[in-house]
Amino acid sequence: MNPIACCYNAGGELIIWKLHPSETNQSWKVHKSLSYHRKDVLDLQWSPDDAYLISGSVDNSCIIWDVNKGSVYQILDAHCHYVQGVAWDPLGKYVASLSSDRTCRIYVNKPQTKSKGVEKMNYVCQHIITKVEQQRGDETKVRVLPVLERK
Repeated sequence: MNPIACCYNAGGELIIWKLHPSETNQSWKVHKSLSYHRKDVLDLQWSPDDAYLISGSVDNSCIIWDVNKGSVYQILDAHCHYVQGVAWDPLGKYVASLSSDRTCRIYVNKPQTKSKGVEKMNYVCQHIITKVEQQRGDETKVRVLPVLERK
């Protein structure tokens, strides 16, 4: 596969670029345009297998994108303020999002089985890490809150 790159612009659109080498030169051409965020994107990261992207936005959400289909795969919208950072762990089991609401959310992949026995990736929030306000004379403390599963 030819190298692929991604960039984002004001307004929340992500552009996937693909390298088209030739004997005389190389050129980058738009491969896909991904639009769903309502506001600017602040960060993005490729999945370990390069099949997905996760983006964080000023619209308080993270979106996992299926790059091959050029569509939204899953929306993670639990933050109360801007999502400033996103990360994928090297094995693809976890994603993390960091927000100006002073929380870091850790999502775990809990695959769902589809009708033909195929597992579908499904990220659910497992932990919320929050910064506790500093008390006089105390060091700043961090609190990890477990997330109760909904049934």
